[in-house]
Amino acid sequence: MICTEPIVCTAPGFEPGTPNQTEATVFPYRQGAARHEDPIHEEKKDGPMNTTETLVPAVASGVAGACALTALHESARRTVPHAPRMDILGMRAIARGMEAMGKKPPVDGHLHDVALAGDLVSNSMYYSLIGLGGPQNAVRNGALLGLAAGLGGVLLPGPMGLGEAPSNRTRATQAMTVAWYVVGGVAAGLAYQWLNRCATPRPTSR
Repeated sequence: MICTEPIVCTAPGFEPGTPNQTEATVFPYRQGAARHEDPIHEEKKDGPMNTTETLVPAVASGVAGACALTALHESARRTVPHAPRMDILGMRAIARGMEAMGKKPPVDGHLHDVALAGDLVSNSMYYSLIGLGGPQNAVRNGALLGLAAGLGGVLLPGPMGLGEAPSNRTRATQAMTVAWYVVGGVAAGLAYQWLNRCATPRPTSR
């Protein structure tokens, strides 16, 4: 025998012909979807941070590392024998660039201030690369960035025609050059970790 009548799903409390109950019984997921958040939005919440949230801590950490490096350089050159003089290298680079453009470099005092500001900007940009590796390994990555910069500070000024003495005068000068940049990188890494911890929302107890 062939049944020609439609099959009706029944459940306790279900009365055929009631549209709301029929939809709620046969399609329970529709009511559930109204009570829960959109899963697409939830995925966005749990996904990676957007560009602004990543860039701001990286730049701020780069500034922190550059400030730590500059403070070390400026204090050591006044108190430590054979301390590296990266400020002199900066002054020479700026003077050479301005002379190549046919301009007269500023006098020594002003030239030193310009070189110091240039070092802060360039080192801040360099240490901001800490944001590429994430906060978990930020200290290690900062130390590696500092090591690379320190080795470059020892090995490159001579071939670039800026002189070797400011960063390569003695073994102690070489070691301090590398060490100062590593300290700046570690400072940038610690700052990046701290800023990310501050930006992470803490779970609220119910």
